[in-house]
Amino acid sequence: MFCSRYKSSVNALLETSTFLTVAGTAVIVFGLCEFYLMEGTMTYFNLLQKLTLSILILGILIRLKEKSSSHYLNLVADTSFGIFFVHSYILTASRLSYEKLFGIAAEGSFSGYIFFTFGMIVISTAAVCIIKQILGTKSKFLVGS
Repeated sequence: MFCSRYKSSVNALLETSTFLTVAGTAVIVFGLCEFYLMEGTMTYFNLLQKLTLSILILGILIRLKEKSSSHYLNLVADTSFGIFFVHSYILTASRLSYEKLFGIAAEGSFSGYIFFTFGMIVISTAAVCIIKQILGTKSKFLVGS
């Protein structure tokens, strides 16, 4: 809401190379801190990383402007509200399935994190699209999209 309210002045800052470099570095540092220093997930480092990552992505998209427009990006944007509701269920189901299949909790790695994040976006987007196809306008009651 802050970024939208003060759009003209905030956008000028978000698209600068200095801001993008600092924000990108902060995202990596927060991720490494949580991975190596914290026990469990969803710590305050995770919250800081997600907030910083959101602003970083916003800055990148502002900087790229028309170059950042694609069918897939628009699809994720159109279903983003539904993805917010669905991704937690898919994440939990994936974790429980892995533990049931292999008998141990999944161990993380940086490359695995990137792969898993991309997979969650793809699967969550597909789930929202399928729910929208099946339920039509009533899908808003289930996934908010």
